[in-house]
Amino acid sequence: MLWGWAGDPLPDDAVEVLLHLRTELAEGRPLRARLDDLLEPAEVSRTRFRVERLLRRGVFPQPRRGGPAIPWPPF
Repeated sequence: MLWGWAGDPLPDDAVEVLLHLRTELAEGRPLRARLDDLLEPAEVSRTRFRVERLLRRGVFPQPRRGGPAIPWPPF
């Protein structure tokens, strides 16, 4: 994750992509069906939650307090 944009407003093109992704993650959509074949239900649900949260907040996320600022464990 690059944190240089943390807290900045999401650009319009990113919001458009998130809106499309939200639609495609709905039940009965091809992307959702494919993800259901590849991921656990909790992972798909969590992805939908994250998309909704990004749209609701409208800003790039910030690292959690007390947690590592990079994905952990590193690859």
